[in-house]
Amino acid sequence: MSADRSTFVRRQLNRWLGQGPWRIAPCAEIFHGRTDAQAQGVHRAEHFAGLVHEEPGTAQRYAAPHALLGQEPAWEQLGDGPRYRDGGHACAEPKRLYSLTDAGIAGTDGVVYCPVTRQAVAESVRTWLTPALAHPLLGAVRLPPAQPLPGLSLSLATLDGQGFYHFLHESLPRLWLARAQLAAVDHVLIGGERDDVRAGWLDLAGVPREKIRWLGGLAHHRCEQLLFSNLPLRDYQPTPWNVAALRSLVRINPGAPTRWLWVSRADARVRHLAWEDEILRHFPKFEKVVLSRLPPADQARLFASAAVVAGPHGAGFAQLAFAPPGGRLVELFPPGHRQPIYARLAQAAGLTAAWAMVDFDRPADLDRLTSVLRPFLATES
Repeated sequence: MSADRSTFVRRQLNRWLGQGPWRIAPCAEIFHGRTDAQAQGVHRAEHFAGLVHEEPGTAQRYAAPHALLGQEPAWEQLGDGPRYRDGGHACAEPKRLYSLTDAGIAGTDGVVYCPVTRQAVAESVRTWLTPALAHPLLGAVRLPPAQPLPGLSLSLATLDGQGFYHFLHESLPRLWLARAQLAAVDHVLIGGERDDVRAGWLDLAGVPREKIRWLGGLAHHRCEQLLFSNLPLRDYQPTPWNVAALRSLVRINPGAPTRWLWVSRADARVRHLAWEDEILRHFPKFEKVVLSRLPPADQARLFASAAVVAGPHGAGFAQLAFAPPGGRLVELFPPGHRQPIYARLAQAAGLTAAWAMVDFDRPADLDRLTSVLRPFLATES
């Protein structure tokens, strides 16, 4: 059976035998169905459905970061073009906070749906490699019964929200978008099982732990009223809005740019630069930091005083949002692994980015790398 046919069959089985969403509709269509008094009359169950708050986005132009070793980007090629591009403009899309009464939400990525029509809100349905209609929840015949959540709930759930980058840049900014409503929120919904890292950042953002509800596995809730938003940024396209939202949310403002931070992955299972101590001997101004050993507030304050941030590619660079404008980012990649995420974030925060692809196991490029790093960092010496 083809993938398309299999998806169709599972959705139809869910339509007749399941209880969760089996189809998709945009917010506007679902809201119109809840509020269309002309079609259904005014004397009916009241709904608070629609737009609660909107903020304009900010555009960002991405330039190709400096290739320290003169290497070509060599992006992954997909059927419709390169996975990433060297540069371009990220669009200034509005950030919207919505409300839906009697709302369903399910799965670790927090798919929002209307239990009456069993339509999933299109703005909340995302997949990595398949069309949205192939989302597993739309074919989940055995979805557990929904647990009721009385009062007002706010969803911060997002695709891959257990990953630190996605949590920091796709989940937390929604708290800022809903800042006027936070005092009235009874439940804050977070995708995935509970973990101390994300719980610590929620503490820093002022979310009481007793309000947190973790959406692990096939979590399924029916909310008396649910606040949710569109995605704060397109996939890997951060803008100054995201940077400003995070700084405001955790009350961290960039300070005097004095420190050189080497963000080590010495505690990581992958992408550990075996010869990082050798390169650091050439640049004694760097402080070697292992972020997992520090509480969130200390991590954010480190970045807020950084003139240079460098090290192997990793999620710690997600905190470049707190770095002062005018600084430098140096990002090292293993062969074939380059991504533009943090170079773009650096540019959105006002930093200049550079990169190199090197052998993480052997210091084959050490002499050449140190020789090109010196002039790049000269303005920060």
